[in-house]
Amino acid sequence: TIARIPFENPSPIFRFSPDAQLLYNNPSSTWLVSFFYSNDGRYSLEQLRNIVLNAIMGGRIEYGEIEVDGRWFSVSAVPIQDTALATQLRYVNAYLNDLTSSKKLAKQAERERVKALHNAKLASLGEMAAGIANEINNPLSVIELNAQIMSEGIAGGETNTEIFKKSLERIHQTTLRISKIVNWLRTFAHGGEQDPIETVKLQQILDDTLEFCRKRFEKEGVDLRLPESAEVFLSCRPVQIAQVLLNRLNNPSSAR
Repeated sequence: TIARIPFENPSPIFRFSPDAQLLYNNPSSTWLVSFFYSNDGRYSLEQLRNIVLNAIMGGRIEYGEIEVDGRWFSVSAVPIQDTALATQLRYVNAYLNDLTSSKKLAKQAERERVKALHNAKLASLGEMAAGIANEINNPLSVIELNAQIMSEGIAGGETNTEIFKKSLERIHQTTLRISKIVNWLRTFAHGGEQDPIETVKLQQILDDTLEFCRKRFEKEGVDLRLPESAEVFLSCRPVQIAQVLLNRLNNPSSAR
C-alpha cells in the first residue's frame, strides 16, 4: 500500500538517481515529462535538476520553484538514504505542488495595491489643486506688482537704479519659488518608487514639504511652525517621505 502512494498521489512526483537522472515519475506528472523533453521544456527540466543537485550535494531537503509552460510549481527535493548504509544516497524524490492559482491571486492583489496607491495619489493631487493655485498665484501677483513699479518708474523718468534692482531681485526670487513649486509637484506626481535610496537630512525634507503648503495655511489662519530639529539623517526615498507628510497635512483625519 505504501508503495502505491506516489502512484496514486494527485500531485506530480519524480525520482532521481544520485547523478540526477530521472528514474521514475507518477501518472500525475506524465504531462510534465512530455513537456520537459520538448524543445520548450528543457529549461524547466534544468531548473528541477538544479534543485535536485542541491539536495544531493547538501545531503538535505532542498526547496525551490520552477515554471512549466506558464504554470508555477513549488519543489521539495528529499534525499533518501540506503537503509543498510546510512551514508549512501539511494535516490532523491522531488515533490511538486501547483502554485499557479496562488501566484495569480498574489499578482491580482499586487495590482489592486498599486491601483489603490495610484488612486490615493490622484486624490491627494486633487485635494492639493486649490492650494497649488494659491501657491503659484501669490508669487505671480508679486511679479506683476514689481513689473508695474518698474514700468511706472520708466514712464516717470526714474533714474534711481536701486529701485529697479530691488524690483528685479524680488522678481528673480519669486520666479525661483514658482520653479521650486512646479518641480516639487512634478516630483511628487511621479511617485518616487524608482528613485534610489538616499541619505538625506530630515530637516531638509520637512522644510521643502512645509514650504509647499505654508501660504495656504497662513491664508486659513493656521500658524504652522517647525522648530529646528537635531541633525537627523534618513536613508530613504525623499519623495515618498514628503508624500506621507503632505497627505497628513492636507488630510489630518487620515493620521488617526
